[in-house]
Amino acid sequence: MSLGRVMRALVVADVHDVKGFRRLVELIEEYKPEFVLGCGDWGSRKRMEGYSYEIYNLALEEIEDLFREIISRTRLYTVYGNHDELELIKYLKNVDGSPIWLRDFEVRDIAGMRVMGLNGLITLTGRGIYHVAESEFRRKMVEFLKSGAKVEVVVSHDAPKYFSDKIVNKNGNIYHAGHELLSEALTVLRPRLWLHGHIHSQQYERSFGQLVICVGSFLRDNYVVLSGEDVEIYQNGVLRERIKLFR
Repeated sequence: MSLGRVMRALVVADVHDVKGFRRLVELIEEYKPEFVLGCGDWGSRKRMEGYSYEIYNLALEEIEDLFREIISRTRLYTVYGNHDELELIKYLKNVDGSPIWLRDFEVRDIAGMRVMGLNGLITLTGRGIYHVAESEFRRKMVEFLKSGAKVEVVVSHDAPKYFSDKIVNKNGNIYHAGHELLSEALTVLRPRLWLHGHIHSQQYERSFGQLVICVGSFLRDNYVVLSGEDVEIYQNGVLRERIKLFR
């Protein structure tokens, strides 16, 4: 299987701050990608708590400037995570007029790929601004399945439970940080490729012909390059592995 007409695309997650934005601009200059896919967490609003209104606004202006620098060089398509300026992501558009925001369960044709976004974190109630209620997620998924639409690539912030979602705690024990509903979505949507962030620990695995990748923290220079049939996984800025997608 090839990824549509994609010659080269960058995938990043958990950029988090100005340093990450600047590094991404460097990579865009190096790789010259057709577009960038983002798995959320372009900021860190919690870090700004306690700062003055003036300092916060200056930081926000710099982030907006860096977003605009990125989309002046290539197209960007992204979901939001749980550390993002939501209004900024929902407002910005690429040079060709396409929104940078990938809405939940909306399939976009991007260079011949059918790409769908899943935003934020799934929770029982969905009360937080970055949260999606379990009941609402299930309702949208049922509607999508009824539509008969197909998807090849899913971009999410949260992880499918038991799929590239392992975290090792301070005692050396492994636990799974993903959500069961996303595992269900992986099973019923059947994308060839699922890309997610949030966990920061880069990892990947195959499941019945599907490839699930936790892209890893971009602040650690972890990212993914898509090129035709190849998925290249970079760790600490070095090519770790090149994987062929199943046809």
